[in-house]
Amino acid sequence: PTQKRYKLNVDGSCCGNPGKGEMGGIIRKGNGEWVLGYNMGISHATNIYMETLALLHGLKLAIENNYLPLTIETDCKELINLIHNKNCALNLIDDCRCLLSRAGDPPLQHVYREANRAADLIAKNGSSLTTFGSLTTYLIPPTFVISILERDKLGTTCPRTVPNCNALCNDS
Repeated sequence: PTQKRYKLNVDGSCCGNPGKGEMGGIIRKGNGEWVLGYNMGISHATNIYMETLALLHGLKLAIENNYLPLTIETDCKELINLIHNKNCALNLIDDCRCLLSRAGDPPLQHVYREANRAADLIAKNGSSLTTFGSLTTYLIPPTFVISILERDKLGTTCPRTVPNCNALCNDS
């Protein structure tokens, strides 16, 4: 994001689908500086529920604290599709749409998992919390995400492994 924008990265997952769920996110300034993070664990959920819950809580925190304008990144294409599919009438998705509108309709962008590592780490920590169902916020970055935040600020790239496509590329 530009210097005058905030960036919200969100992530959620489950151990099993359904299973024990974890979600979290981080808000940073345009220069990569930490603003806040949050996470939560839930005893039984699905992956898409946790991804959506991460977006919902991130939007609430951004609006309540006026961390606007905002750019949002997620590694969950399914979440982006549900938000943009006007025929989807799930309550949690509708709540996200309402909050997106209140936040000025910020861009909701897909990023690869490697570009969402800090949100992934803070989300995974959500399942280790003893207070299931309670949102935990971090005004300073937890030690387990500091190295990733520093690499992100420096613009360090992370390699992405893709399957060999030689069989698809050959003319034979």
